[in-house]
Amino acid sequence: MAEQGETSILADPAVPPAPEIPPLFDWALQGLVRLVYQLDSTIAISLNVHGSLVTGDLCSPFRWAEAHDARFAKAAAFDTGESHVMADEIRQVYIDKEERQKRLGPEPFSYIHLLDARIFTGTFAMPELGHPGVPWRGMATSIDGWFLGKYQS
Repeated sequence: MAEQGETSILADPAVPPAPEIPPLFDWALQGLVRLVYQLDSTIAISLNVHGSLVTGDLCSPFRWAEAHDARFAKAAAFDTGESHVMADEIRQVYIDKEERQKRLGPEPFSYIHLLDARIFTGTFAMPELGHPGVPWRGMATSIDGWFLGKYQS
């Protein structure tokens, strides 16, 4: 125990804090995301996310934003004619990010985007089978595993 007037090494400002450990990224999944983004294409994929299976079509954030906006406009009780705003905002963010990447180099993607997604947990599926899938967005660091192709129950 430190005497009065003494400081502990834990409180010593001369000792730098431990560096943050960056999250681990799956280089193969990041490569697929980058490829889909660059080609503005889709690829069927299934993701294990904290014990649930999320299956759909991996897509660019642009395609996801357009699908999300269309779904939002359909679900909203009102339509101001500005349902495209989110897609435009996301497009601008990624255009700016693309310019930054040209200067600084590639960085890992933080989010994964799927179209026509379904989530399976045990015997439960959302949305229910027979209904269209949904646009889905999840954190890349939350994905425990993946495989190509859509799961069909």
